[in-house]
Amino acid sequence: MKQFMKTLFVISLVVVGLFIAVPAMANTMLTGEVGSANDIIADDGNVYTIAETEKGDELSAMVGETVNVTGTVQEVDGEKVITIDSFTVVNK
Repeated sequence: MKQFMKTLFVISLVVVGLFIAVPAMANTMLTGEVGSANDIIADDGNVYTIAETEKGDELSAMVGETVNVTGTVQEVDGEKVITIDSFTVVNK
């Protein structure tokens, strides 16, 4: 019986962890300016490091441009890192 309770407790922790982690990895849409440090400074003041992917590298080259971005955000070592799915340049 004790083993069953321990197993049930561990399974419960895993399920709760999934409910916390999955929303954090959901697609995010934001608008901001591409910075010179391989990042995006969002209109709300948050700074997102651009993940090194083909789309991310393309976006990183657009320093100073205002963009709408869709991507997946993860927190890595206390920094928000966004993996770019798509982006468009905002005409001013």
